[in-house]
Amino acid sequence: MTDYEGMSKIIVGLEGVDVLGVEEEAGGWLVVRVQLAERPRCKGCGGEVQNKGRKSVRLVDLPGLGGLTRLEWSKRRWECPDPGCGVGSFTEQADWIAPERARLTTRAASWAASQVGRGRTEAEVAEELGCDWRTVAKEINRRRNR
Repeated sequence: MTDYEGMSKIIVGLEGVDVLGVEEEAGGWLVVRVQLAERPRCKGCGGEVQNKGRKSVRLVDLPGLGGLTRLEWSKRRWECPDPGCGVGSFTEQADWIAPERARLTTRAASWAASQVGRGRTEAEVAEELGCDWRTVAKEINRRRNR
């Protein structure tokens, strides 16, 4: 028996995620759909949380398998059912995938910053990633300001 899920995780290169699917879209984009593997606990009371829905976030990732790649992260919203807990609801976050409001994955942003640091222009790097130079510039500045 072949472990396709395990192979997908190796190709994606991210620990702690479940690969939900991989497909090719128009324009040659490879889209890898993932979700966090572990169910979180409430950050306030430590209790179990209930799923409140999902929101998909598309991130530009490093090129892979010979083409442009996007990571579609299916972020789950969670809610603490304990009325005495002040947390209420929250959305999953994993900075090792991408910080909040990012347009590039953490690894793509790190690679882009290193390429610009070696003398390449933001426009050259953006073209290789398949995004706008402003996106690259914004993510590099975000990294500098952390």
